[in-house]
Amino acid sequence: MGNCVAVTSQYSPAALAGSWRLIRYFREQGDRRVEPFGPHAYGHLLYAADGRMAATLCRPDRPHLTSAPGLDWSGDPAEWAAAAQSYFAYTGSYQLVTATERGFIVDHQVEAALLPDWVGTSIRRWGYFEGNRMVLTTFDPALPLGDGAGSTLDWVRWNDAARLS
Repeated sequence: MGNCVAVTSQYSPAALAGSWRLIRYFREQGDRRVEPFGPHAYGHLLYAADGRMAATLCRPDRPHLTSAPGLDWSGDPAEWAAAAQSYFAYTGSYQLVTATERGFIVDHQVEAALLPDWVGTSIRRWGYFEGNRMVLTTFDPALPLGDGAGSTLDWVRWNDAARLS
């Protein structure tokens, strides 16, 4: 996982490792906030101790396909497009870049993703813990968001998620 700078025990690779369940996901730009996968988005984030990671997000109310995919994964293009618009996933490795008493920065090196443009890129996330929750953002919360859009993903350890239901 590489070297971490100013690692505190609260923000160490061991603290990230585990299985996390999404409890809130929204995107914001200016004064506008949207929930791309609805108010009850479903997601799973896995940080393995060996530096591997996987993330998946989706709408909980995704419609079923009207026919099974073919042997070559062919199917109705409109149905496949709708399925892709309600789901997102990527996997690869991760590295805790820096950690201080206020939070941490983690980079995800993407090896496979629903969006082909993400493959081979490094995706930076800013994060902090709040009790049993981990909040990740796609932007540095210390800086103004400006005209760009940013995402906030609120996760809870999988074992603790049942208590929130």
